[in-house]
Amino acid sequence: MSDNSTQNLFAFIALFIFLLIAFFSKKKSKLAIAMEYNISKPTLSKWVRLFQSEIDIKDWRKKRDLSASEVAVLKSCFGADQSYVLSKKQIAEMTGSNYKTVSAVVKLNLNKIGLTLDAWESCNVFPPNISRKIIEVLG
Repeated sequence: MSDNSTQNLFAFIALFIFLLIAFFSKKKSKLAIAMEYNISKPTLSKWVRLFQSEIDIKDWRKKRDLSASEVAVLKSCFGADQSYVLSKKQIAEMTGSNYKTVSAVVKLNLNKIGLTLDAWESCNVFPPNISRKIIEVLG
């Protein structure tokens, strides 16, 4: 091989390795994730505590940025459709009901929805996957 082709090969390999490292080490801040869902960081922390089990809450508190794989875990647990980030009031309005009825039906179907009573009572805004399940139960 000539010196020029050897240099081109090394430059290509270096660029390829750089792109691989950049792709796999891409981190996202908690604030950026919260903004994607149009919620606050405290609400995101509450979701992490109540609606997923992959990321330990102690580790969550220590971290500022999340790896691409951690972001993917959260998105799979919470859902990706931000239009379904709904409050209890919005869920009641979407189903043509009132809060009292929604609350009663949810409390009777906690296991079916995948909620705990603590999660229902302590959250006002729910991740898309949970909102969708509540709406399905209310039919």
